[in-house]
Amino acid sequence: NNFNTGIPPSFSLEEGVDRSAAREFRLRVRSGEHVEQTSGCVPGHVQANFVALPKAYAFDFLVFCLRNPRPCPLLAMTDPGKGDPGIIASGADLRTDIPRYLVFREGKVVESTTDVSEYWQSDMVGFLLGCSFSWEQK
Repeated sequence: NNFNTGIPPSFSLEEGVDRSAAREFRLRVRSGEHVEQTSGCVPGHVQANFVALPKAYAFDFLVFCLRNPRPCPLLAMTDPGKGDPGIIASGADLRTDIPRYLVFREGKVVESTTDVSEYWQSDMVGFLLGCSFSWEQK
């Protein structure tokens, strides 16, 4: 089986690719310096939407993404409890490196925050999904 993901052909998963601009931008977000939307902030780099679920639901969500690559183009998935998505954003912390998170409970937004560390559980699995910002021209 060939699974479609949201990784565009122009994105290289090879080591040694200069990702310093993206890393510096994530650090500005983590420090609170940048709290707005991210379209066009780091041209040439993949942007993503983020979903975090307890491990009990992660496999079902993974299968849903793989079966529905157009609406849910999977870029990366973390190991349970880990906030670093690996090579796609090495050194990132998905709990703090996104300008704004919407926290949902029972299908309703209960909070908008810049840090979801207090919600992160030891079995939490993070998913990065491709986003139209990656191919929009500014």
